[in-house]
Amino acid sequence: DPGAYALVGMGAMLSATTHAPVLAVVFIFEVSRDYAILLPLLLACSVSTLAARRLRRQSIYAEELGRRGIAWDQPPEGRVLESLRVGDVMRALPPGGAAALPPEAGHVAVVGAGQSAAQALRRWEEGGGGSVYVVDAEGRLLGEIGPEEERRAIGSGRWRTGGALEIARELEPLVPEQSLMSAIERLWHEEPEQLPVVDADGRLVGVLTRRDVLGVVDSELLRRNVLLAKVRWRSDAGSVTDFFELPSGYRLEQIPVPDRLVGKRLDEAGLGREHGAIVLAVLRRRSDGGLDRFVPRGADRFAPGDVLVVLGRQAALERLSVDR
Repeated sequence: DPGAYALVGMGAMLSATTHAPVLAVVFIFEVSRDYAILLPLLLACSVSTLAARRLRRQSIYAEELGRRGIAWDQPPEGRVLESLRVGDVMRALPPGGAAALPPEAGHVAVVGAGQSAAQALRRWEEGGGGSVYVVDAEGRLLGEIGPEEERRAIGSGRWRTGGALEIARELEPLVPEQSLMSAIERLWHEEPEQLPVVDADGRLVGVLTRRDVLGVVDSELLRRNVLLAKVRWRSDAGSVTDFFELPSGYRLEQIPVPDRLVGKRLDEAGLGREHGAIVLAVLRRRSDGGLDRFVPRGADRFAPGDVLVVLGRQAALERLSVDR
């Protein structure tokens, strides 16, 4: 039967391109419902998959994901981290970068290349003994002063007469487009508290800290949204992802609107008064199956099936989630 040959060939082609022989067999059998082709179909799909894997280690879909920086040959947790970029998680500097950063800036301590070693060490002490980054007038990263550099500068006496750049060490910074997984490996092997992030011109644009990484693990792998909250929005440049540190004891949740609140206005619902919850957004299903997302105003009424994006204390959100 020519049709059976065509179906077996189609299954073999599907199996070879996807590297998924079982999927191909099930798909073709569902199309044909012919038990007679099952054995030749199994044989053809197995042989085509083995041959395809000898020629190409990954399927065409896995290769496309690889070109996007997502490694598919990993467990789900690894794929989550591979899909994230350093720029999604880093603590970004304000507009203007390090060149516009005030001396008292919190999590990033910088000194100019023209400053003295004594000034750099004073800034190092003010920053709690972490890392001080040396930048030029344009904000380009030139070096780092850490605890080891501080000890050497004091031991040799260079802190009295040398410049900040003379006591700094060179280091390899991260870039925003870099995979978060590779940055985690560096945090593990080098054991710094944070790593600097630079743009294509070498300007310091932020830092990635161990604290940030732990927050991402909490949000993306544990799905708790207790330490950091993941936020995604769309701009002219495309989809943008960022992580925000939540106040202590707070979390971000999606909660179906309680039945008793359906038809009520936001300012009548008393969510803030009764539960201490802040409604940040509402997700509402349209009649065509699409999803609308909007920030509610006081006069907006809740509809059946609405899902509320709510910020509040963990215990309060748990009460709200069971309040039907």
